[in-house]
Amino acid sequence: MPNAPLPFRVEENLVYALPLRAGGYLLIDAGPDVFGGWDQLLGRINMRGFAATDVRAVLITHAHIDHAGLAAKWAAAGAVILAGLTDIPARSEEHTSELQ
Repeated sequence: MPNAPLPFRVEENLVYALPLRAGGYLLIDAGPDVFGGWDQLLGRINMRGFAATDVRAVLITHAHIDHAGLAAKWAAAGAVILAGLTDIPARSEEHTSELQ
């Protein structure tokens, strides 16, 4: 497993994969939710020898669609999504209090 972050280009955006000491990867940003973006990103990570299920967590740097757009897809694949409180849309008071 390499020690340096692995960059993946999706359209005009970069997603970085950081190898975790315990195994798997942490992604910096989820990638843009553009037509074919998910398949594009999966193809690129598969070429580097890992799969969506190897992504343990995704750190969203900010909630713009080009950085956070694929967060729901990563969550569905089993990754924990990490984001600042101001970048998480409040769906209910109960949901918001759980995140604080």
